[in-house]
Amino acid sequence: FRKARVKTAALLAFEGATVDRLLPAQSSASADSEILTDLPALRANSRALERDDGHVKSAIDVLEDNIVGTGIVPNPSPDPIRCRISKEQCEQWRSDCQRAWAEEIEFADATEHSDAYDLQRLVLRSFVVDGEALAHMVVGDDLRISNELIDVDRLQSPTMFDSDKIRGGVEIGDRGQAVAYHILPKHPMDIGLSGGDQKPVRVERMDGEFRSVMHVFQRNRPGQTRGIPPLSAGIRYMRGLHDCLQSELTALETDARTTIQERILQARELGDLRENAEYQQAKEDQGFLEGRILELRNMLERPELEQLAQRVIARYHLDALTANLGIWRCRRATEAERALLR
Repeated sequence: FRKARVKTAALLAFEGATVDRLLPAQSSASADSEILTDLPALRANSRALERDDGHVKSAIDVLEDNIVGTGIVPNPSPDPIRCRISKEQCEQWRSDCQRAWAEEIEFADATEHSDAYDLQRLVLRSFVVDGEALAHMVVGDDLRISNELIDVDRLQSPTMFDSDKIRGGVEIGDRGQAVAYHILPKHPMDIGLSGGDQKPVRVERMDGEFRSVMHVFQRNRPGQTRGIPPLSAGIRYMRGLHDCLQSELTALETDARTTIQERILQARELGDLRENAEYQQAKEDQGFLEGRILELRNMLERPELEQLAQRVIARYHLDALTANLGIWRCRRATEAERALLR
């Protein structure tokens, strides 16, 4: 009877829960338990992809141009009925808001390196590569508000060990909400520093009614405290893709070229080349081979040029391709290629 019950339970079990050679046993823990241990390695590998793989960098550049472009500008549109004011007052309020934005653009960066539009670009890039972005509101002596973007590596628990209340440098409250952030004064691997030279500073999330620290990331599970780099799932794939393209290029430049040349030599021995189908086919295959070799070289050496046309259209909001625009894009592509070859 016991054996029959075991067999019945096995038949009723989820097929996806079966453990075999192709589907080994898996374990599941809380979001932070699974993420925080591997997070430094995931960020390092994600940054290496963005830095060293031209295809990944080109894709992120296209994403940046399509989302941020020349800058995201607020467009206030007050409704006279809801605001209970006249259309003229609504237009005046809209004009005042746009003027205030224009006056504050250059003062948005607390480090005084760039303006609000460059901060938008950096936030997007940090979100895509690191999986999260961290900013601290700074109030100057003249009461002007600016933002300091902080490298997420500086977010660290005080003892470098996570606890029930402080996870990945984020102090959480009774409801799981972030109440404070523990931020190192400088990057832990900054020049002239070693791991124990500095201690995190506790910064309250809220300063009265204002949010002092802004931590942006995508939550994939309840209880998740830190963000995961979106490139994490494709790190192995992208590395394998690069190796695959390189292997294909090596094979075409060695064995395939030798084979084609041997076919051409054998076809020439057959006689008149004008009526020699084997020779014509071998020359045609040689043309395709050299074209593929050139394509692979361009993909591996200058992948930034592949999506140049799309990036130009996105950044400058151009219309559909026309004859004049095609000439202009070809000229821009040529100039970009020359710049890359310098």
